[in-house]
Amino acid sequence: MLCPVCKTECGAENVCKECGFDQLQVEFLNCEEATYWMENVVLPFRIKWQSNQKVDVGWKDILLRQKEIRYFFDVTILAAERKNEVLGHTVVICPYKRLRDCFIEQLELQLPYRNIKKEDVVQRMTMGEFAAALSSLQPSDIYSLEPKVLPVGKKYTEDIIAAFKEFVLIVRIGKGPSARVVRLELPPFTFLAIANKMSEVPKAYLPLFENIIEIKVDKYESCKIEMQLIASELELKILPSAIDMIASQTKYDIDKAISCIKHINDFMFVKGMVGNMVTVDLAREVISQFM
Repeated sequence: MLCPVCKTECGAENVCKECGFDQLQVEFLNCEEATYWMENVVLPFRIKWQSNQKVDVGWKDILLRQKEIRYFFDVTILAAERKNEVLGHTVVICPYKRLRDCFIEQLELQLPYRNIKKEDVVQRMTMGEFAAALSSLQPSDIYSLEPKVLPVGKKYTEDIIAAFKEFVLIVRIGKGPSARVVRLELPPFTFLAIANKMSEVPKAYLPLFENIIEIKVDKYESCKIEMQLIASELELKILPSAIDMIASQTKYDIDKAISCIKHINDFMFVKGMVGNMVTVDLAREVISQFM
C-alpha cells in the first residue's frame, strides 16, 4: 500500500521507511472513522513531516570546515585590520557558486567598513576597461573579479602586475619614438580573484597573491544540496530518497541533476500533479523518458 503521508510504496510494512509513519495497516468500520483518522492522525503527521523537509543549509558551517579558511577569517583578516594594513591580494578557487558567494558574504560581514566592488564581467576586458575600473577604487577597497577576464597579451602583463603589486596605473600615450609613459598612483586595494579552477588564474599573476584559498567541495553533498535548493525554489515536493536516486543516476553532476529536477517539475505541472510528493518511483519514471 501507499503511505498516506508521503506516498511511498510500503507493501505490507507497518512503518513507512521514508517518513516513519507507523499506522499503515489500519482498518475502519465506516467512512466516519476513516475521515477522523485522516484529519486527526495523517494530516498532522504530514504537516510536521513536511516542515522537517525544508532545506536549511548552513553555508557558513560548510565553508568553515576547512582549517585554512577559518584561519583566514579568524587571523589573517584580523591581523590586517589591527595593523591598519590593506588585506593582501587573495585568490579563491571553488567550482560551486553558492560557496563562492558565501565566502564574499562572510568577507562583507567581517569587513563592514570596506567596500567590496564586485565586477560582474563575463567577457574579457580591454586594458582601457581594466584601467577605468582600477581608477574608481578608494583606499582599502576590495576589487573582486574573475581572473579569466583580465586583458591578455605580453604587453599588458607587466602593466597589470604593476597595478596589483606597486599600486601604479601605467598609461601609455602615443606610439613610436614620441610615445610617453605616465605612471599614476592607485590607492592601496585588495584584489580578490574568484575562479572555478586554478587553471583560470594566469601563472604570471600567482606570485601576487598572499592568500591562495581553495574551497574543497564534496561533490556528493553539494549535488544533493543544490537539488534540494532548486526543488525548494520551484516549490516542488520531493522525497530525500528521490534526491539520492537522481544524484546517483546523474553521477553527481550538478548541472545534470538540476536539469532533472526542472524536468520533473515540468512533468508535474503538465500532468496536473502540482503539490504531489515526488517519490523514487515517480522520479525514476519521469527521468526514464529523457535519460
